[in-house]
Amino acid sequence: MLGSRILFFVEPFPIRETDGAYFWVAEQWLAAAADIDADVHFLSNAATIQFLLQCNEKYDRPLPDTAFSAVGPELQAMIEALRTLPWHPTGMLHWRELLLGTGDFSTAVKDELERLRQERFEFDAVMVWGQNGAARQFCDQHQLVCINCELGATRHPLPTSYYADPWGAHSRALLPRLSIDDLPAVSSGRLDEVRRMVSPWSKRSPPTGQRALVALQTCDDANFLGLPEEAVDMAEDAIRRVKLLSDTGFDVVVKGHPSAKNHSWTLAAQQKCLEQCAGLRGVVCVEDVPPETSYLEWLSTFDLVASRTSSLVFEASLVGTLTALDGQSSFATDGTFPTLRTVLDGRHDAQAQVERAALNAGFYLSRYVHFDLRSLVLAIPGIAAFYAAERHAPVDSRVVHRWSEHMKQE
Repeated sequence: MLGSRILFFVEPFPIRETDGAYFWVAEQWLAAAADIDADVHFLSNAATIQFLLQCNEKYDRPLPDTAFSAVGPELQAMIEALRTLPWHPTGMLHWRELLLGTGDFSTAVKDELERLRQERFEFDAVMVWGQNGAARQFCDQHQLVCINCELGATRHPLPTSYYADPWGAHSRALLPRLSIDDLPAVSSGRLDEVRRMVSPWSKRSPPTGQRALVALQTCDDANFLGLPEEAVDMAEDAIRRVKLLSDTGFDVVVKGHPSAKNHSWTLAAQQKCLEQCAGLRGVVCVEDVPPETSYLEWLSTFDLVASRTSSLVFEASLVGTLTALDGQSSFATDGTFPTLRTVLDGRHDAQAQVERAALNAGFYLSRYVHFDLRSLVLAIPGIAAFYAAERHAPVDSRVVHRWSEHMKQE
């Protein structure tokens, strides 16, 4: 049965010029690996494998050292060479190739997976964090299962969520492939729980003002770089949205992304974008949520929250704020949220949107995400087996109903 031999492929690419971007993911995967109902193996760059071996020594039931493999010398040399390149634009361009499964690095990754499978561990499923086109192409070619793991759309003070999707990540995940009409109505204890958490700030009446929030994302966000047609320029995309709102008469708050500070270039790019936005009529820019205000309370003060793919759209909808989504994201089916232009043209039905958002949120919270990485890891064998049986089925209401029943049991 597929899903009985799982490879945890911790991203080896030196994202933002570092080998350790996903140490935190690797450590949490490892912490649950001893309890998973499958044979497991870890593959990554030399620095990550060394880190995992050190972590492994601390556990009561450590995995054998043979369960860890560093990539071979050819791929490791490429990693070390890429780490010396400036992240913008060169590093980002190479990473985009990996996201799409093109270029020399992707070829080397596929060769590495083949070598490992032939010589050390004949895996039948691969777990990756985020989008990795090379790993997915390899799995598709060999009729294996590739499962994309990522952060979900809720953060503190809501429970942090994670998803594991065998169809893909970001715009290639399950929900963006579906229409809102494809989703089954589910009894959602998790949605009820979240609603109780947000109830102090939930809106009791429709918006009456003209105050909007635009959420920025980092310029190297995989939601932008990983699109197959062309990479989207975050700054240009955000400025267009802010200008549209400003010209329509909205007072606009533009919020920076907290992860921008993780690299000097992404921070500089964000600051430049904020400066350009600040020159528009009625626009105020902030780097983050005001410290004196709770996050959910702050979201509830806006009449409209707009973004291309930011999870703030999902969270704002939970407190009843009108939301607009211009791109595809893992947390929403097609048709869950209107586009900004649809909202500004008055072509959206506010009550219908509330109903669509509730249906989407109920499915998302109860049948899609996990609220801790451990439970997600333990569910991987079942998810792999499910996808192996459904690989060639159309992604429609029938397959999502079967997925719903499967996830209900997890």
